[in-house]
Amino acid sequence: MPIPGEPVWMELTTSDASKAHTFYGELFGWSFHDQGEEFGHYQIISQGDSEIGGAMVKQAEWGEMPDTFALYLSTTDIDATTTAVREAGGRVLVEPMAVGTQGSMAFYQDAAGAAVGAWQGGTRVGMAKLGMFQSGWYELMTNAYPAAIEFYPKAFGATVVPMGEQTDQWAYSTIGQGRDAVAGICDASEWLKDPMPSYWRIYVNVPDVDQTIETLVPLGGRVVDGPMDSPFGRLATVADDQGAMFQIITPAQQPQ
Repeated sequence: MPIPGEPVWMELTTSDASKAHTFYGELFGWSFHDQGEEFGHYQIISQGDSEIGGAMVKQAEWGEMPDTFALYLSTTDIDATTTAVREAGGRVLVEPMAVGTQGSMAFYQDAAGAAVGAWQGGTRVGMAKLGMFQSGWYELMTNAYPAAIEFYPKAFGATVVPMGEQTDQWAYSTIGQGRDAVAGICDASEWLKDPMPSYWRIYVNVPDVDQTIETLVPLGGRVVDGPMDSPFGRLATVADDQGAMFQIITPAQQPQ
């Protein structure tokens, strides 16, 4: 079972579903499966036989918003979590709602303004992850680090653990500890200047970052930053052909 505050679902919001199908199908071998009118034509993303997330098309009434990936964190009581979000200084954007028998969702802004969802699993507990061409890490880039590391324990019951010595130049914590860590919280105030909001980002495991970029660019994607080497593997920040940003990483320790 997921631990409190563990990422359990990623969700692509896209301007054009057909373009997204082509881009991610060619890049990662992802396939998209329409859930029908009952679920607003929400689409489940699969990689091989594994469900790895969902996708939906932006609606005109949502106004101006970029294509983006969103993240949902685990909860066993979504109503209590929603109350805790408000008490912890967050904002409720979408009240808890049932998704058939699959589970219940809600959507918030955390105390630093980052969008994040909650998922209480029913028949669908969460996504497959950690495999190749699946998400393997999740990271909150926040311009209000002290508020963020207080918010997630209060709102989700997450265990937030400082990673190394915290200084003015370096501050990073994990949800979970050591090998059991499931996500990171990064002080990104040096890079996220007003009006840039805090945000969650996802990392997708790939066998070779540089070769993946060689595929991505002809598909209309672009490299935002990198590639670069890190203690955790070679990585880059990229965007799809409609502007949704994500990270790709060749992990130092390859997924099994």
